[in-house]
Amino acid sequence: MTFFDALAFVLKYEGGYVNHPGDKGGETNYGITRKTARAHGYQGPMKKIPMEVVRAIYREGYWDKCRCEELPRHALRLVVFDAAVHAGPARAIRWAQAAAGAEVDGVIGPRTLAAIQAAPDKDRLALAMIQARLDFMRSLSNWWIFKNGWSARIAALRAEVQS
Repeated sequence: MTFFDALAFVLKYEGGYVNHPGDKGGETNYGITRKTARAHGYQGPMKKIPMEVVRAIYREGYWDKCRCEELPRHALRLVVFDAAVHAGPARAIRWAQAAAGAEVDGVIGPRTLAAIQAAPDKDRLALAMIQARLDFMRSLSNWWIFKNGWSARIAALRAEVQS
């Protein structure tokens, strides 16, 4: 699982421009919120955010921040990256740490990577992360608005892990 493979998966579910009143992220394009785009230096209209900017934000702010390239199983890379995009890198890392039995601090370092590496069943670890994410999403006040899309995304992640 390369960054570009994982990004293709994410973009399939994040889609294009939206400004849904039920989405706390507000104005979004390709899953990048206006706030995130501004934090990464993009000042233009969200409807016109260039794909090279989108790729750079996803690479730096999610893939690299979660050290996905260093994760041992291809499906695990996707699960961590997609969770980071959807719920934030720190939360995705905490889910990975909890699933691996590492100290849960939201920072991925050598001890977290070692715990993940030592996990005897990487697919089980990925599935535990997916379940924690689903439990979290179900607790959100806007679950009822987005549940169909989020459930489809979770099902696709499970299928990737189990393939």
